[in-house]
Amino acid sequence: MVLASPLWLLLYGIPLASGQVIFLPLLLGGLLLITVMSTIGAVASHSKNSGMLSLLLALPLVVPVLIIGSASVPAMQRSVTSGMQHLAMMLGLWLVLLPICLYLGSMALKNAIEED
Repeated sequence: MVLASPLWLLLYGIPLASGQVIFLPLLLGGLLLITVMSTIGAVASHSKNSGMLSLLLALPLVVPVLIIGSASVPAMQRSVTSGMQHLAMMLGLWLVLLPICLYLGSMALKNAIEED
């Protein structure tokens, strides 16, 4: 998505100079979603009802990312400082979730290997 954002800007007639308004939230939101969803996939991989478990684990972690990410674009269009506050919240959330997700994912994969 981040690599395709200049093409989207051209398609919608948005000047390329304002690309940072879309680029930074996409980059941080993508990092957050990749971190959360890969961990959830590792945790739910050996569950009998992995679809429901994935949904229950993903919903409380993905909704704040989507809310903050979607609020950051209009905030950056209004003023850079308010947009940077949203981006700082996304970066802080990623820095908090990264070690937790790495630990949970490694433990889930370790347990999956030991079961086989």
